[in-house]
Amino acid sequence: MCKIDGRMDDELYTSILQDDFLKTVEFYGLDRENLIFQQDNNPKHTSHKASKWFKQNHINVLKWPAQSHQQKGIKLCKLQSTPEFPKFNYFLLMHLT
Repeated sequence: MCKIDGRMDDELYTSILQDDFLKTVEFYGLDRENLIFQQDNNPKHTSHKASKWFKQNHINVLKWPAQSHQQKGIKLCKLQSTPEFPKFNYFLLMHLT
């Protein structure tokens, strides 16, 4: 979780992914290529810059239809804060097969 001052654009979004999300993935020893990242269709999420970032970092993104509030086969997993990340509770969505 990050504090955002002002509006978030694709530049800030990819910066957060790079600086915070990847640290979380590494901290928990998760395999990037087995992750499936969920986001909605907000323009900053679907921007060329964000799409390129996910591809370059080998992160799979769940295809999310417009106006969808549910997806079958999705489980919400909460990862607790730790001494290294005391202020944060991270939520990761994993695809269940």
